[in-house]
Amino acid sequence: LRMRAPLRPVCPSRRSPTPIDWLLDRRHCGRRWQAQARLVRQRMEAALRDMPEHPEIRQLLAGSALHYFHCLRIVEILRGTEASTRNLFGRYSSQRMKDWQEIVALYEKENTYLAELASLLVRSVSYEVPALRKQISRCQQAQQDFARREEECQLAAAELRERFYASCKQYGITGDNVRQELLALVKELPSLLSEIGAGASALTEAIELYEACVEFVCESSAEPVLPLLRHVGRRGNTTVYEWRTGLEPVRVERPEVQEVPEQPKEDAIDWGDFTLEPSGASEGAATGGAQDEIDWGIALEPSPQVMSGRKLWPCWGTGGVVGAPPHWVPTSLGALCFAAGRWH
Repeated sequence: LRMRAPLRPVCPSRRSPTPIDWLLDRRHCGRRWQAQARLVRQRMEAALRDMPEHPEIRQLLAGSALHYFHCLRIVEILRGTEASTRNLFGRYSSQRMKDWQEIVALYEKENTYLAELASLLVRSVSYEVPALRKQISRCQQAQQDFARREEECQLAAAELRERFYASCKQYGITGDNVRQELLALVKELPSLLSEIGAGASALTEAIELYEACVEFVCESSAEPVLPLLRHVGRRGNTTVYEWRTGLEPVRVERPEVQEVPEQPKEDAIDWGDFTLEPSGASEGAATGGAQDEIDWGIALEPSPQVMSGRKLWPCWGTGGVVGAPPHWVPTSLGALCFAAGRWH
């Protein structure tokens, strides 16, 4: 017996520019395969209007454009879904099966599917593959840039964290809850000022020495030397009211530090309850009617002391004095020093 030579795959000739030309030159496909492919597309669009509910068919239709192998898979699926329509001779009475079998037959006529798949292959190799390579290179470059930016952000975050803890260390707080810790420091401020005012009494000898030096150098200047420091040394943590007038206030009222609970953050923005209807106040203003005065709820207590006609210096601080004018707010030792610097 003569042994047959093993079959070898036939490669397209080097003289053929594309696989389509190779198929046409060897007459594996018809010259009018494009018209046949358009006819197949028309039949396919008509068949897609009536499709059974199947997850795999839904997945195939959601993908790219259908081709010959997709149609073969749809026919296999329809053999299971349309099995009840099979007659005694093995044929299907279902119109769906008939349509897709006709589409497959049109594809196989003159090997139209080979020409279409060859054109898809050429398009993928010529355009889609280079585009994907460029996209991959861009994504890799973007990945490197993002990795570098991540490292820079981590370094910047570490530096800011160190600066934050250094600032917290300067203020004597841990930084776990900055707001509560700063409020606690504010509560300690009056006792700190009292300690400073009590320690200022030890500077009496230094003040006298400085005064003697000034009198010797300036030939007995008429202005008093260090009046504020002398006052703090004698009275301690006093108020600006007492320093300017020499009268001790009846009562010193200090505002209490109220801790406002933090409200939880919400994603939605609360714009409030806005109404389009005009209010009564706006209507009265438009018509020129008189409006009632606003009651601010502030009542001034009568002063038990007689204030002189001197102009008093407005100050800022943590307490108020009952018996002083409304625009004049005395404070503790901190604002006292500030007011003295502004006065002189």
